[in-house]
This record gives sequence, structure tokens and C-alpha cells, in this order.
Amino acid sequence: MDRTTIAAVLHGPSDVKIESWPVEELKHGEVQVKVHFVGVCGTDIHYWKSGALFDQPLSHPMVLGHETSAIITKLGPGVDNFKIGDRVHLHPAPACHVCECCIEGNEHNCQVIKLGKAFHGSIRRVCNHPAEYTIRMPENLTMEEGALIEPWTVGVYAVERSRITVGQKCVIIGAGAVGVMVFLAARLAGAVDICVVDISKPKLELISKVGDCKTILASRDCKETARSIEECLGGKTGCSI
Repeated sequence: MDRTTIAAVLHGPSDVKIESWPVEELKHGEVQVKVHFVGVCGTDIHYWKSGALFDQPLSHPMVLGHETSAIITKLGPGVDNFKIGDRVHLHPAPACHVCECCIEGNEHNCQVIKLGKAFHGSIRRVCNHPAEYTIRMPENLTMEEGALIEPWTVGVYAVERSRITVGQKCVIIGAGAVGVMVFLAARLAGAVDICVVDISKPKLELISKVGDCKTILASRDCKETARSIEECLGGKTGCSI
């Protein structure tokens, strides 16, 4: 295999280049994959527009992308739970297991391995990934659907934290990709009366096609929007996400 691949590399605000990127030797516990689909997240767009993400300014060129489906093409030393040809999803947040956040059980907030610091994204043809954070996809998922696993888990986690109960009313703020996932997860959790709020009419129209829900085009007047939500659900909501 060539020692380079093609990647979408961010160099600064509004500066993404499609260019050659090195393919490193596989380390112990890693797999090498051929990337098939990568979703474009709001995080990628924020990075692209500003060259920073919240408190993480871009300090060096970075490969974008973290919603990924792929096929394993090579196994590194010590990897015996996968085989070449396995269809997989790449968990986008590997952890070091030794920093304070990891020790406290908050591996998703690992301070050592962060996208753009010690870890690059997956908008590239070939990449290496820790086998520990590689998930075999079920056969009934397409490769396109596999790239949606990451935003789906965000939606499920949000609903779990909300503690929605069967028959409960729910309002979801935001009808983007994650909002759609929250809506679907809320339905599965038993919510029966769901109102979705957004400032984008096209997004509200799209989520209405996904499933039965009420929608509100948000006003610049927050109090007016709040009144619209109460009217929509026939009283105060039991849960908001």
C-alpha cells in the first residue's frame, strides 16, 4: 500500500485542502480501514469556518470528520477480535485511560487525546484506528447508515439523560441531524406528544416527514416562542431537550 492517502485537511479558517496525508505503520492494537462514508457534523463546519472549536484553536493542520463507516483492510499486532473485510464504525473519541477525566470515568472528556490534538479525523481514504474503539456493524445496516451511528448515539444519550417516561410530552429544541435522532429516540422511549422547535423552516419540514410531530418556527421573541410551545402541547411540557 502507498504510504500516503488523500484527506480533507483543515489549515485555518475557511481553508480546507484535499491533499496527500501520511499512512503510518500500524501500532499495537490498531486496525487499518478503507473509509466508505463520513458524515459532516456541525463540529466540522464550526472548525472550518472559525479554525477553532470552543477552547481548542487549531494549532496545526488537521484532518476533519468523525462520523465514519469503513471496512478493515489490515490488522495490527495484538488484534485478534476482527478480521479483514469486517464492516465497522469508528468510535470518534479514543481515550488515554490515565488522565484525570478518564480515571473519573469521563473518558469522552479525555484531555490527552482530542480531535485535532493527538487524534485526526477520518475524511481520508485510509486511516488507522484503535481496535478498542472500533465497532463491528450489524449486517442489516448499510455503510451509509453506519456513518449515522455516532449522531444516533448522541440522540439516545440525550433521551436517557432526560429520563423521558412513556406517555410524556416533550419539546425538542433544534431540528438538525441530532434533533432528528433525539426525536426518533424519544419516540422509542415512549414520548407520545412531541413538539420540535427551530429557526429553519426547511429543517422543520424535513423532520415532519421523518415522523409524527408538531413543529414551531421559533420567533426572535423567546417569550412568544415559549407561549407557542405551551399552546402546541396543551400546557407546560414535561421534558425539554
